Amino acid sequence: MYSRPHLRVPGCTFLAAAVLAPGLLLGGTIRIDFGPNDVTNGNPTTSPDSNGKYWNNVTGNGAVAPGVLASNMVTDDNTPTTLGVRIHPGWSANGIATGGLLAPDAGLLGDLAIDTATQDYFYVGGSEKASMSITGLDPGKLYTFRFFATRAADDVRESQYRITAGSGIASTTLQTSGVGIGDDGVYNGNDDEIAEIADVQADASGQVIVDVSIVQGGFAYVGAMEIVEGAAAPPIVAGADSGRLLIDFGRTNGLDGNITINPDINGNYWNNFVGNGFLPNLLTLENLFTSDYKPTGISLTTGSGGAGGWESNGIRNGGLLAPNPALLGDFAIDTVTQDYFFLAGAGGTASMEISGLDPAKEYTFRMFATRELNTDRLTTYTMHAGNGIQTVDLQTSGAAIGDGGYNGNNDEIVEFTGVQSTTTGTVKLDLTATTGGFCYIGAMEIIVGADAAVIEPPVSTTGTVRIDFGRADGIGANGRPTVSPDVNGNWWNNLIGFGGVPAGRGLYNMVTTDNVPTTIDIVTSSGGWDSNGRNNGGLKLPDGPDAGLLGDFAIESATEDYLFRGGNTGDTSSFTITGLDPDKRYDFRMFATRQNTGVRETTYTITGAEGPVSVDLQTSGPAIGTGGYDGNNDTIAEITGVAPDSSGSAQLDVTILSGGFAYIAILDIIEVSDAPFAITAIEVTAPDAVELTFNSKAGHLYDIQANLDLGTFGSIGQVIASGASTTFTRSGVTLVDREFFRVEDLGVAPPLFSADFESDDGGFTVVDLSSGGTGSDWQHGTPASSGIGGAVTTGSGGSAKCWGTDIGDPGFVNTDTSTSLRSPVIDLTSVTAATLTFSQALDFDVSDVAEVYVIEAGTDTVIAGPIYTAVDDDIVAANWSTVAPIALPPAAFGQSVRLEWRFTRLNTSSDWLGWYVDDVVLDY
Repeated sequence: MYSRPHLRVPGCTFLAAAVLAPGLLLGGTIRIDFGPNDVTNGNPTTSPDSNGKYWNNVTGNGAVAPGVLASNMVTDDNTPTTLGVRIHPGWSANGIATGGLLAPDAGLLGDLAIDTATQDYFYVGGSEKASMSITGLDPGKLYTFRFFATRAADDVRESQYRITAGSGIASTTLQTSGVGIGDDGVYNGNDDEIAEIADVQADASGQVIVDVSIVQGGFAYVGAMEIVEGAAAPPIVAGADSGRLLIDFGRTNGLDGNITINPDINGNYWNNFVGNGFLPNLLTLENLFTSDYKPTGISLTTGSGGAGGWESNGIRNGGLLAPNPALLGDFAIDTVTQDYFFLAGAGGTASMEISGLDPAKEYTFRMFATRELNTDRLTTYTMHAGNGIQTVDLQTSGAAIGDGGYNGNNDEIVEFTGVQSTTTGTVKLDLTATTGGFCYIGAMEIIVGADAAVIEPPVSTTGTVRIDFGRADGIGANGRPTVSPDVNGNWWNNLIGFGGVPAGRGLYNMVTTDNVPTTIDIVTSSGGWDSNGRNNGGLKLPDGPDAGLLGDFAIESATEDYLFRGGNTGDTSSFTITGLDPDKRYDFRMFATRQNTGVRETTYTITGAEGPVSVDLQTSGPAIGTGGYDGNNDTIAEITGVAPDSSGSAQLDVTILSGGFAYIAILDIIEVSDAPFAITAIEVTAPDAVELTFNSKAGHLYDIQANLDLGTFGSIGQVIASGASTTFTRSGVTLVDREFFRVEDLGVAPPLFSADFESDDGGFTVVDLSSGGTGSDWQHGTPASSGIGGAVTTGSGGSAKCWGTDIGDPGFVNTDTSTSLRSPVIDLTSVTAATLTFSQALDFDVSDVAEVYVIEAGTDTVIAGPIYTAVDDDIVAANWSTVAPIALPPAAFGQSVRLEWRFTRLNTSSDWLGWYVDDVVLDY
């Protein structure tokens, strides 16, 4: 017998195939095509090309969104690598009819002469430069970078390519445009020149920065790039490893701030991170130098991995104009302390990422900020690093808080010590406006410390990564990040915005709920996202959240805000999740709410190695929540058992199902330690019998299929798994010489039976067992019953309908009542275990009898029971409650049955409402 390798079909889950983990180039060449993918202005390059070579495509149409990336790029012979490219702000894309080279000559350009590669390009126009990061390089190898670009135009246009690496800074130029510059002396663009920078060695984090800047002509271009791995070389120790870096944050308009001139009066060199007014997200200060002017690969980026909303101000708005060296040391430079970056909004958070650090070093970070004002303002700094999270507070403003009675900070510097970056060389710094509605940073010092063992995040983390999506403008406005640890001791990752959230916003090396760093990243991979919350339908006190309904999700700062997209049914915004373990499976849990009387529904789709799986969640609508809340306050959507693709990636799509909006507020990513889905044994047990054993997930439904010739497979039976391994036996079929078998995972098995009685009566029937036929029978509909023992006026959870013994007004049950409510026939012939749950409301005397039985489908003979007996412990209320799961006894299985709710009055009093039943579920 043979086991059939899996096929992938959207919406289905088949057996998982083995994957090849990516590696380094191993002496190979990587080619990248930059340009649009809209056909009119450009096309991606199909692999293999006409030369049999494989390409990587980095695409964008028009303005290229910061954060666009290609990861795990392949060599020209299709070998996977760890190399990636990430696009920084400032790029646009064009080509074809706008000066692209449509017919390249291989005699001039060699393997780069592929029309789809030379016909389009990325470009910079009107700004100084644009950059990209190349990551995943081997610090122990030399590389050659080759650049091609062209733009047919009469004017002279020249581009500079500068690489900042562990080996230093190197640059070259290329003329892309000009009259007759082509090989034939007629073509007004470059068709024969390739710029090259050799002997490039990455820093310790495996990264280099490529800057493309304008030399002349108002534009700079890149159309294609080659990265060629060369000889081995000793890794380079970064210049910053024995120094420190100084950063001045502020304005440059002279009235409210100035850059710091280098060197300062102490002989120190400063890096100026500047902006005027509102600052864009992903604003980057690259390749910082040390205080003694040694180049490094360290960079700062605003908003990366968290929140934007940064502004700048100073001088006339509370800057410290005359700092005292005796109090502030080297920070006491007037142009440093006179201005600052800040965020406005009580409880709001702004973030910046520091990258290019050495993972094998410890760092100290020192921060200064001030804002002269006689009211209290307090900034909380939170450092997210490879070795955990640290937090420190600094009071920047307040009456006479400074030395000499100054109404601002003029003598305090806060610091984090012993900080180690993630293995990618990054840390994230969050600033939160804890008191006074503002948070500030004016200066930072980064000091390189002692050697330390690299903190490797676990490749596999058996735990939960929890993400709070939302806004960052404070408790008085629309949202705030969730502070870690929360009241339950759990740690959160915050992906937040201040209004619109661009593509490329991400969280990297997220931590588990017990603060263990992981390799898992999440990035917005499409536009259309916005953020909102508290004052626009977020779930906040006093309405919730309730831990009894939402468990660990019931943290107000997490449920009060959200990311959303508006539009038409079917419109989708997405996240890309990377760093998952391809050999593991993951459960995804999503929560969202938006209090509103209009019906709004969201579809969540997770796409991994085995295709898309979807689940729907209603976020809004009249009284959909517990207690009549007009939003979701009790339901979490789940998608379980997802296998990431071979690169460890999955995509989460958030789609408008109804109501014009889709939402997400909280996401759990839970690693589950299931074995890979595979047939583990096939055994012939008789001439007409065969046993298949396969790894499985409890509660999943599997379809067993067979085929003689690898054509169309047909189902030979289905089985629901009760554990991690399942055996299926086919008997009664004579075996042939060769046969193929396949197992398909159909996902979580639907219940054996369920009924909520809203749209119909569930197929239930009633039998009057009273002696004279004068008792009260079960009735289906909307109850309107009330008495001294309570009232039942809705179904369970506020729903409209249920079954009950006389549901009218007042709904008193006759004294001679003996009535049976029976379910439709339920097939348990192939079932070996099942549990029953239902909701009930009770108002009857202690002498009355309310019992549940299992009866035979054809004869109504009792098979088992009573399997449950209801007791009314509350004589003044008739509230709905859910019965704990009831395990059906073994005698119930192997046949078709009915479930029976039997109610008998034995008390002679007539002012009892009886027994009400709703939401019946029989599950595996």
